[in-house]
Amino acid sequence: LMTDLATVQLKHYQENPNPDVLAEADQHLQRAIALNPGGATPYQKLSLLNYLKADYAKAWAYFHKARAIDLSGLDLSYLNELLAKMPDP
Repeated sequence: LMTDLATVQLKHYQENPNPDVLAEADQHLQRAIALNPGGATPYQKLSLLNYLKADYAKAWAYFHKARAIDLSGLDLSYLNELLAKMPDP
């Protein structure tokens, strides 16, 4: 549920940028990871969150964590967007 809430907040941020919304989403995702560190989705969402903050190095770090946990769940269209901003380190 924490990841779902963060996903909604990320969508909301994309439509109406507000740094407080990103901060809340970050808190929810960090809590989701604390509750279930083996889930790939919160890491992928943290990658997107950092992409939205233009912190592409962190976005790649979280993307790699998500990939290491579950390669099948990766969003390939997002991967292409991230590659356009910064090559895979």
